[in-house]
Amino acid sequence: MTGSRPAGSFKEARVEDVGNTRSDNHASFIWSVADLLRGDYKQSEYGKVILPLTVLRRLDCVLEPTKQAVLSRAAKQP
Repeated sequence: MTGSRPAGSFKEARVEDVGNTRSDNHASFIWSVADLLRGDYKQSEYGKVILPLTVLRRLDCVLEPTKQAVLSRAAKQP
C-alpha cells in the first residue's frame, strides 16, 4: 500500500478492499478510518478516539455469547 487513501465513507472503503487478503483488508480499512479522522483530529489525538472504540468493540465481542440472556433478564426487571 502506498500513500494515503482518499477520504470516503466506511462502506466505500470496505467495497474497495474486497479483492485483498483478509489482513490487508483490515489494514486498508483502518487506514481509511485514519484518513477520515484527519480532518477532525490531530494525528496525536487519534488514540483518544480509536482506543475507546477498540475497547468497546472488544467488550462487545467478548460479551456477545451472553448478550441475549442479559437482555432477557434486564427486560424482566421492574
